[in-house]
Amino acid sequence: MRNANPLLQGERLAKSLAVVKGLKEFAQEVGKPLSQLALAWMIKDETITTIIAGATKIEHIQDNVESTTWELDDQVYQRINEFLMRTART
Repeated sequence: MRNANPLLQGERLAKSLAVVKGLKEFAQEVGKPLSQLALAWMIKDETITTIIAGATKIEHIQDNVESTTWELDDQVYQRINEFLMRTART
């Protein structure tokens, strides 16, 4: 699949991995797994009306549910948005 997707090759792949690395740092800061940070960010974003979260293991479902038991801090949310905007421009 990676070979067929241009977003998962060369410079684009390197940029995507840099974004993931940055988001992992935010997840460490709030003390949650990256998957929970991503879901909490989407829950907080009022422009997102629907989230479809997949799971292949019961642990994934539990992790997804856990993301609804805490709220992402406004300042961290804003910093994530700024980070994503900066990385989108590069």
